[in-house]
Amino acid sequence: MSALALTLVLTAAFCHAGWNFALKKAHGDGLSFFALLGVFEILVWAGPVMLLLPSLDRFNPNWLIAMLGSAIVHVAYFWLLLRAYKTADLSLAYPLARATGPLLSVLAAVFILNEAPTPQGLAGAFMIIAGSIWIGLTGSKATAMGPAQLKGIGFALLCGLMIAIYTVWDQQSVTAVGVPIMLFYWGSIVMRVLLTAPSLWIHRRQIHQWVRTDLRVYLVVAVLSPMAYMLVLWAMTIAPLSLVAPAREISILLGVIAGAKLLREGQMLARLGAAALMLAGIVILGFN
Repeated sequence: MSALALTLVLTAAFCHAGWNFALKKAHGDGLSFFALLGVFEILVWAGPVMLLLPSLDRFNPNWLIAMLGSAIVHVAYFWLLLRAYKTADLSLAYPLARATGPLLSVLAAVFILNEAPTPQGLAGAFMIIAGSIWIGLTGSKATAMGPAQLKGIGFALLCGLMIAIYTVWDQQSVTAVGVPIMLFYWGSIVMRVLLTAPSLWIHRRQIHQWVRTDLRVYLVVAVLSPMAYMLVLWAMTIAPLSLVAPAREISILLGVIAGAKLLREGQMLARLGAAALMLAGIVILGFN
């Protein structure tokens, strides 16, 4: 992976961990919360998108299809993630979903998109994936693997499948279809909000309270979340998907460190092995 691509992915990881850390302080929940975040993201990024809009003679109707497809899969991803959270430990469900996504993305890149990463690159990728799974297992607070946990794991795995689908879809949208990166992601957010708009009306009273209580959190997330993903999309245009998809999961490690140190969630020593494995994977990708 080139130095520029790796720098983009690592910067995105810090942005991703930052907005997830900020989001821990928010009180919202459900699809209405997801839609509300989208509204803030649309407003924050509307100006930059309008400044960078390509001329209309370059517009391709396939761009709208690309945006809509991404929006549908992202909504499905978020719904499945919520279901996983309701039936299994968050500390198990989230890393499991985030690890399954890049694993399937790597397989799709190799067997569907015909990418040919080097053995060293694949080794680094799978070390990062293994480290994120390790973090999930050490972070779980479950005392027994009962029916609820197993059901939650099922939702988490389906969530990982959605991650793989939107990762491949979005990468092809900005490369093969040629949608400008910022326009593509902003447009997909607009369509996500349209798809989930009924929830905004249904929960309008809660939303009013959420905005009054957590306005600063929404603004932080609205800046960092799109920025993180757009940096990843940029990296996907200059580096193989089979390497970028796993590398972005270093954000899990950063989130775990923040949780352990700043939120005092504990388990820091138990996760050092996973951290070392993920960092070694990143080093291998950097020299690949």
